[in-house]
Amino acid sequence: MRIYKRESVFMDGFITISAYDTGDEIKATADIVCSGKGFKTRNSCHKLVCDTKERLSYYPMLGQQIFDTDLNKMLICIDPATKKWVDFNGNEA
Repeated sequence: MRIYKRESVFMDGFITISAYDTGDEIKATADIVCSGKGFKTRNSCHKLVCDTKERLSYYPMLGQQIFDTDLNKMLICIDPATKKWVDFNGNEA
């Protein structure tokens, strides 16, 4: 069995994500053991870097971060319902 990627994140527990080749197919597994504190998730369907038009087309999650290439700024979503993004100084983007 060939392991392609294995990543572990440590917090109040751990997450281990692995992808491997069984010879017939590629499989992925995730083992999660944690207390529910000290970790964050991100919407992996969205790019981490994009332009303003693409960013505004997303349905973001609260706290989601993205680098807007038109604004040349890192932004964070503070209101997913209205797609409100701010920079790290609190200025609306």
